[in-house]
Amino acid sequence: MRTRIALSALAMLTSLAARPASAQRVISYDTLGGETPSAVTCGFCAGERFGTVFRELPPPARGLNPEDFPLELRSVRVAVASATVERSGLGFACSGSVEGGSALVDMTIWAGVTPPSGDISAEPELEAWSEDEVLVWAGESIPLMRSAAESEGSAMYEVGFNELRVVDEDEAPIRVEAPATYLRVVIELSADASDRSEACEAGESPGAFPMRDDDGRIAGERGFIWASGAGWLWNEDARVNVNGDWALRIEVVPMGSPTADAGPSDVDAGAVGDAGAARDAGAMPEDAGPADVDAGPSDAGGDEGCGCRAAGPADATGAALLLLALPFLRGPRRRR
Repeated sequence: MRTRIALSALAMLTSLAARPASAQRVISYDTLGGETPSAVTCGFCAGERFGTVFRELPPPARGLNPEDFPLELRSVRVAVASATVERSGLGFACSGSVEGGSALVDMTIWAGVTPPSGDISAEPELEAWSEDEVLVWAGESIPLMRSAAESEGSAMYEVGFNELRVVDEDEAPIRVEAPATYLRVVIELSADASDRSEACEAGESPGAFPMRDDDGRIAGERGFIWASGAGWLWNEDARVNVNGDWALRIEVVPMGSPTADAGPSDVDAGAVGDAGAARDAGAMPEDAGPADVDAGPSDAGGDEGCGCRAAGPADATGAALLLLALPFLRGPRRRR
């Protein structure tokens, strides 16, 4: 079991919060935890992307609601895995890798008024998706610690989230004003020197692969990918059929309606899936237990035929928790 990491930087960064801890919310659409199914999605190559639109959720779940704005965006939390993709018969197989270390990603955060809906395949690759969407933060070559398998080729992972604290050029939290109603977070996978994916014959291998839950999507039009040759696709698109929500979370301080957040700081896990199935609601631990990898990628860079599960210890608090507080991440292309 991985040793807990306690960084003085985390305490320092956390102490900068100007508002009471009770006002902070970690918004999560995934259910990654010690005893929930999870997956490593190995169908990505360098330059491809995954992300989440954080907006309201169907009742009784609670997502990021319009009345939460204006808000301060404090951090983004994301989990990626170390794995290899090799040829297997007519297809490819994904297996766990013990290689730890870090992988580089680029990240952009957008805010808008009208949430994206419908076909997104033709939306701009690097620009806003609509006239009322603006870039609020961007960063390049951000290192993420990879969750590693217990042994080479093993199906067992101990998953940890990287916590990326975001600030503006003046080292202040990012403030997103009303009338914004949603945030769109995009992670782009950078190339890796190793040939960890034989499926990326026409391109370079990524430094890591994204993780997600494997118990269905919390709602449609929330998770998405960008695949070479296909453009932007929702997770539920039949061409990729990603059966879950990305291990991607945001920490915010709502400043809108006083009723927007009356409870303590917690992780808002979803309560209903996009098929209407019941799911866990309320607070959940910020960790995930062992995961097993058992399939390979799809041609579109998504998740067709790729699945793996996590079944952690009965006492979820006993699972290792990796919250890596990186140095302040400034947005070099942030628009005021």
